[in-house]
Amino acid sequence: IKYIKVLYDKSKEKLLKEVEEDFLENAEFDSGDASLDDFSVNEVKFSDYSIIELEENYAVLEVEADINFSAELSYDDYSGAHYDTEDDKWLFVESRNTEIEKSITVPVELLVKFDLPAGPQFADIEVDEVDLTETIDLDFDEDKNLGRF
Repeated sequence: IKYIKVLYDKSKEKLLKEVEEDFLENAEFDSGDASLDDFSVNEVKFSDYSIIELEENYAVLEVEADINFSAELSYDDYSGAHYDTEDDKWLFVESRNTEIEKSITVPVELLVKFDLPAGPQFADIEVDEVDLTETIDLDFDEDKNLGRF
């Protein structure tokens, strides 16, 4: 178990980067009434890990990753628009841009591989799974964000 702590501490920055890359590649968003133009990760932090499985040559750790990110959104602003009932369309609709910052917490499994007789120099740790199965709600609703209704 001491191998695990030493390896975890030594590899933490690499693991945080792996979680960030996984988030950037696999996260799915619900942007409501807006279009998601871009997003970036500001910071990733881990909680303390728990050993959830320990075998002769490997261990599985679980941590919570707090991911803070920014999202650039664009949306149609109807506050100065006029609805033409004759043509059944909105006129003078303006496009707006905004940036929001949000944090989420997701479970992460880390896989530690080791060979006790060979020593800690032959141990390895990697991100096994980042649970991004749920769509991330950006809580953007045009009426709420423009103070309408």
